Amino acid sequence: YDFYHINEQLEPVEVFHLEPSEAFLYTNYYGLKQQCVAQLATQYGKQLIVDNAQAFFAEPLKGIDTFYSARKFFGVADGAYLYTDKLLDIELKQDQSYQRMSHLLIRADIGAEAGYNEFRKNDDSLIDEPIKKMSRLTEKILCSIDYDAIKVERRKIYEQLYEQLNQTNLLNIILDDMAVPMVYPYLTKDNTLRQKLITERIYIPMYWSNIGDNIGLESQLKSHLLSIPLKSQIIS
Repeated sequence: YDFYHINEQLEPVEVFHLEPSEAFLYTNYYGLKQQCVAQLATQYGKQLIVDNAQAFFAEPLKGIDTFYSARKFFGVADGAYLYTDKLLDIELKQDQSYQRMSHLLIRADIGAEAGYNEFRKNDDSLIDEPIKKMSRLTEKILCSIDYDAIKVERRKIYEQLYEQLNQTNLLNIILDDMAVPMVYPYLTKDNTLRQKLITERIYIPMYWSNIGDNIGLESQLKSHLLSIPLKSQIIS
């Protein structure tokens, strides 16, 4: 595999001529790049693979292999969705999730900080797990969610944060009519802001920590882009 570069709009800067056995993998960053996904689909067709782990509410495009992650958006310990027109000719074992739920129960009862060590332990338990059917527990939790209400709330909070922070945000991504964001991406030169937010009990995850420190925009996004969670809060 080879890596490619993206620009300030989180879109590929190059167009590749793929061999028949090759594919182009694109991340729908923060759930904000569905229009870019549609454009890439016209370029690469079935050779495009869409990573919608950060874009749970983005509609899959016909004929384009697309995968989703449930636990980045909802209170589940695991679970994902794959959209494809290929049929698997093996029987998958059904997963069990109850043993991975401890951090979610601690978070609900005490707080996120108290459950962090359990989160890391449960997260590590997924490493090298084979593909399985989603557990019955995860299915039941996901079936109990009011998805329409969550769409409205996420868009509302994103727009509030955009209004407050856009003037100082080095990254300017406008929310289109169909997008449902995972976070509000705030790019800053302030090296102290991440710790300030953590002090205020606003946890800011760092994505793509495997990226090197001297490869341009991608390194800047890794170290200086703050993925602000879309929860009811005032940023000043």
